[in-house]
Amino acid sequence: MMRINKKGSVLCFVLITLMILAIFGFGSLTAAYGLRHRAVVVKKELAAKYAAEAGYEKAVYLMGQRILPYELGQINNGNISFTSGNCDYSISWVPPNMETYRVTSNGRCGDYEHTVSVTVKQETGFGNAIGASIVPSGPVETTPVYFATGEIIDMPIHINCFGEPDDSARDIFIKGTPNFLRKVNMGESRYSQGGSDKYDDVMRLFRGGINFDQPDNKITDKDLLNKKITFFKNTLQALKPELVFTPSKNNNVTNGQAAVQLEFYVASNGKGYVQITKDCTVRGYKEGDNDNTWDYCIDQDSGGTTYEQYNIYGYHYIPTTASKRYQVSMDNIQITPSYGGVEGQPESRIYVDGNVIIGSKEKDEMPSTSPLRSSSAKLNTLQGQVTIVATGNVWIVNDIKLDGAHDDEGRPAANNKNVLGIVAKGLVKIVDPGKVEGILDDLHRTSVPSVSGAYYEPVGERDSSYSAGSYHRHLNRDTVVEAALTVAGGGWGAENVKRGSNDGRKDENYYEDRLYVRGSICEAIRGVVGLANGDDGYRKHYYIDERLTNGTVRVPGGFGPGGLSGEFVPVPGGWREFSSLED
Repeated sequence: MMRINKKGSVLCFVLITLMILAIFGFGSLTAAYGLRHRAVVVKKELAAKYAAEAGYEKAVYLMGQRILPYELGQINNGNISFTSGNCDYSISWVPPNMETYRVTSNGRCGDYEHTVSVTVKQETGFGNAIGASIVPSGPVETTPVYFATGEIIDMPIHINCFGEPDDSARDIFIKGTPNFLRKVNMGESRYSQGGSDKYDDVMRLFRGGINFDQPDNKITDKDLLNKKITFFKNTLQALKPELVFTPSKNNNVTNGQAAVQLEFYVASNGKGYVQITKDCTVRGYKEGDNDNTWDYCIDQDSGGTTYEQYNIYGYHYIPTTASKRYQVSMDNIQITPSYGGVEGQPESRIYVDGNVIIGSKEKDEMPSTSPLRSSSAKLNTLQGQVTIVATGNVWIVNDIKLDGAHDDEGRPAANNKNVLGIVAKGLVKIVDPGKVEGILDDLHRTSVPSVSGAYYEPVGERDSSYSAGSYHRHLNRDTVVEAALTVAGGGWGAENVKRGSNDGRKDENYYEDRLYVRGSICEAIRGVVGLANGDDGYRKHYYIDERLTNGTVRVPGGFGPGGLSGEFVPVPGGWREFSSLED
């Protein structure tokens, strides 16, 4: 009996052991299945997520190729197929700013879906965008243009790559110790092909940091800019055709250039106005020798590879017909554009198929009945949000200041809603009002020639001891421009700067005049502002208007910083994503 009991115990033990092993095996199989299933789920979730992100990247890439609102509307939506899944994406405008869009991308893998929804806007992080940091010195010659000691560059800079990214030449030219207070983006590489550090001796100057191998700005893309300008004009033509001008010139003026003169002012009632004078004629002037001038523009038929002298501003005439000059309130030049059937925010636009003169003469030279003569009127002061587009040149003949509060550094305050955009397919230049004296000396005259149907219109400041209307003129030592500038036909700068036997500008002070730009600059190439040794022209004092880069205000028509960047980036807090299991 004892032996039988022992055998029964062994059998029981074996059965229990087998049961435990079976349970453990089943558990192991279940766990293994669970792990494999979870791995499949994670793989599907990741595949859906990556598909959604791929759709977003594709949409943003396409947006960068077509930065115009109506072209972005043509993209609208699309899809991509992958081995393990697919995605579809859509692009929608976020009113009221035409630079802001929402990209939504849905990625799928099996029964799993992941959505990415991102609000993006055009990159506005730079204040001075430069196609190439060179200045023409002849029809096919260029020379470096320098940032020099004593200059303050308090705006981010972006310089496109010139030549090969890893060539041995630096694409930014520096003389001494200029002050770069903001970030600098370079299209070129820091190191040459041979491994040499091109920036080793100047890195200390970039107090705001410097980035390399950055994508190009599109200021040199002629077709793109033409499309953007045409879109601007057509929108204005449809809503307010009286603000589209095609000036005629007086054929009795030597080297005559047709122009519209715009004089912004704030009247005694506190409201902003613009005085418009149609059919002005600029008396142009060219130096006879290429070696005596820096005044070149890009030859538009050359694809940007050659340059030509152009007629600089000498002086100008306005028509005797009284109806050609009139005042309009800034409220009356507003339009409300729409994009894809959705209304944008109200803004003001002026389009000139020709040249533009911006600025006034002195107050006591105004006609006695003119509202600009009022003791409480503020001349050369803009109130409102307006962009001026010219197919020719824009000549600045006096200060351009924005009305409203400014901060301690002189920049428009954060709560100031006024803004000015200036766009030229030609050039934007500060004139030399004193050039008229040289022209008349060459003609052996002591007065401006009379012209049938027009009369001489002085600009800038007149010299002391001369009577109202005199042609003895100059600009203030400190010239101020508060605007977002886009210069497609060359470089921003000053006309008639000294070179060779040309004595240069008539400055109020012979040495160290100062140019204050409070806004932004986008230019195809560089222009001469002044000589690096301070012998003529201006020292640069450039300050970014941060309202333009942080979205506080926008430049009408999308011509602010980043309007030609071709790069869209998420706005702060604009990225959202979530996953779901499809039914």
